[in-house]
Amino acid sequence: MECVNSMDEKNKQKAKVLIVDDEEDLTELIKLALKNDYEITSCFDGKEALFLLEKVKPDIVITDIYMPILGGLDLINEIRRISRIPIIVISGGRLTKKIPYLESKGVSSIIEKPFSVRELKTHIEAALA
Repeated sequence: MECVNSMDEKNKQKAKVLIVDDEEDLTELIKLALKNDYEITSCFDGKEALFLLEKVKPDIVITDIYMPILGGLDLINEIRRISRIPIIVISGGRLTKKIPYLESKGVSSIIEKPFSVRELKTHIEAALA
C-alpha cells in the first residue's frame, strides 16, 4: 500500500522568509528569485525587521550585517533574545573576525556577496530542514 500525502504541492504552505538588507536592488532581486517557493517579506533595516518579526512571524530571516539604524549584529542579538528562528547572514563586508561571534549566536549560514540564487536556496533549504 502506497502512502499518499493529503497535501499536494499547490496546497503546501510556503515557508515565510524575512529579508533584511539596505541594498534595495539586491533585496528586489532576491524577492523575485524566491517568490515562487517562499512567502517573502522584506525591509531595509534592523529596526523595521524587529517589527515585522512580530507581525509576520517568519520561518527564517536573511539579513545583511552593515545597515543603518539597527545593524545586523544588533538585529541577530534581538532575535536570539526571543527566538531560535534560523538566520542566514549575507554580507559583502569583511566578516572573517565576526564568524566566531555569528556562530555563537546560532547563525545557520554565512554567505558572502555576491552569491548565486542556487547557493541562497540551498542554504535556505538546509536551514529549514
